Amino acid sequence: MVNLTHTNYMTDPLFSKITAHEANLKKNKANIAYCNETFNKKFGITDCTQQTSIAVKELPNYKYFKTIQLDDILYLRAYLDTNNEQHHIWCKRIYRFLELRLSDIQNRIKRNYPKKEDSILFIQNVITLLLEYYDKTNDSRFLSIALKLLRKKAIAKHGFLNANYHVQYSYNIVAAQQLINNI
Repeated sequence: MVNLTHTNYMTDPLFSKITAHEANLKKNKANIAYCNETFNKKFGITDCTQQTSIAVKELPNYKYFKTIQLDDILYLRAYLDTNNEQHHIWCKRIYRFLELRLSDIQNRIKRNYPKKEDSILFIQNVITLLLEYYDKTNDSRFLSIALKLLRKKAIAKHGFLNANYHVQYSYNIVAAQQLINNI
C-alpha cells in the first residue's frame, strides 16, 4: 500500500529541492534571524546562532498589519505563548489579514521595507511565525496560509522567495516539510 501523503509531498514542486534547502540551511545556520531551540530540535537543527538577542518588551496592541515591524515578529517568535491572550490575538489577526489580503501582501511589504533583503527577511519570519504557531496549537489554518505564502508566484517573481535559496526560506521549506511529515 502506498503512503499517499508521503507521495504527494514528494511530487510537490515546493519540496522538490529539499536536499538543496537542507544543505543551504546547514551551511548558513548563523544567518537565521532567530532560533527557536524547541522548534529546531524537532528538525535536527543544532548549534544555530542568532544574530541578535531578543529583549523582553511590552508587545504593543495590534493595530494594522502595515504597522507590524520585524522586531514584533521576532519578539512573538521568541516568546510565543499560546496561553497569552495578546500573543493569540496578534497571531489570529496576522492570519486573518493574510487570509483576506494575500493578493496585496507584496505591495504592503514593499511599502514597509523598500530594501529587498529586509522585505525577504520580514515575510520569511512571518511564515516562520505561522509555522511555529501551527506547531504549538495544531491549528491547520496557520500551516495552510504559510504554505500559500511559500507557493505564491507573484511574491517569488519579485524576489521575496529568493531563488538563490535565502537561508530563512530554506529554513521554512525544511520546517514545513517536517511538519507535514508529522501530520
